[in-house]
Amino acid sequence: MDMRLSPDLYDSFRKYQTLLIEEFDKMAEEFGFEVQDARKTPDEIQEALRTKIEPILSSRLVSRSM
Repeated sequence: MDMRLSPDLYDSFRKYQTLLIEEFDKMAEEFGFEVQDARKTPDEIQEALRTKIEPILSSRLVSRSM
């Protein structure tokens, strides 16, 4: 959907994407999100996510069993 941020459709899209990235950056800072580099391969991204998430899931399983 065109947000009509510019008379030029391409420029409007670029402006929208810029605003979107700025909002994601604000949210990441405000809520302490872990930012992943999306330029990596899907396998590298998955491995990075698993490395961060696995300890969290493991600690929840341990605390539930107590």
